Amino acid sequence: MQKGNYSSRLSHSCDPNCGTVVTISNSSYNISMFAMKNIEYGEELAFDYSAVTESKNEHRQSTCLCVNIRERFL
Repeated sequence: MQKGNYSSRLSHSCDPNCGTVVTISNSSYNISMFAMKNIEYGEELAFDYSAVTESKNEHRQSTCLCVNIRERFL
């Protein structure tokens, strides 16, 4: 936690239970997290990283390992 925040501990999911929204307040960026569905006690918090790349090779190699696979991570 010294060099990160709680959101740096969240995992990726193609079927996330959390979402994020970026706001600006007093010239500072803030990232707020919200529940997208009911989250059970002890359930892992996960959101969609929505990663992108312009590299065709990187995209071909980016197999998503989620339980709910959508084919590619990027």
